[in-house]
Amino acid sequence: MKIKCDFVTNSSSAGFILSIPRDDIDDFTKYMKKLNRHPDAGNEGVRVYLKTNSIDVLDEHTNAGPLDWAQKPTGPRFNNIGEENYKKLKEIIQEGHFAVECWVDYNVCEKFDIDYKDHIIESFS
Repeated sequence: MKIKCDFVTNSSSAGFILSIPRDDIDDFTKYMKKLNRHPDAGNEGVRVYLKTNSIDVLDEHTNAGPLDWAQKPTGPRFNNIGEENYKKLKEIIQEGHFAVECWVDYNVCEKFDIDYKDHIIESFS
């Protein structure tokens, strides 16, 4: 997958939704800490907003509580995840993987994209 890593918005980072196998989550965490210390990760750095293998935590992250499709007239609030990605992340959690939402400084996002391309469900800026 190729992503655009130049200035698109007034943010200097790209967002990613990932599926990380349970056995790889410690390596991913170490990788993110190392990438955050990279001298080019200056402005925005690397931030993980969601890292969970719990559907309850996923629900809290996306809607500040359990999703109730019928009861919420304005519809659920998905933050950056979106309804389709929520459903994908729920599936991968049920399969035993971790759902991750992170933001990576543009200066290092190409390296991140290469290293984790097989785990990326979606990228956005």
